[in-house]
Amino acid sequence: MAELVGILSSEYRQLDKPSKNVIVEFLKSIARKFGIDIGVDFGKEDADVIDMLNVIIGLIILIIIDNE
Repeated sequence: MAELVGILSSEYRQLDKPSKNVIVEFLKSIARKFGIDIGVDFGKEDADVIDMLNVIIGLIILIIIDNE
């Protein structure tokens, strides 16, 4: 999972707009499920999406390390 999110993060800027929209909507959906308010402007800047993907990678790694 972390590897997949890492690939998305590193390649995000090269994606076309429809592909970026799918990722943004997926991240918004996750945020809603956890009650996280990421704001209405989330997704307008590539850097915000990449930052969020990097945070998710960090959380996945922490979970993996904690379970070892």
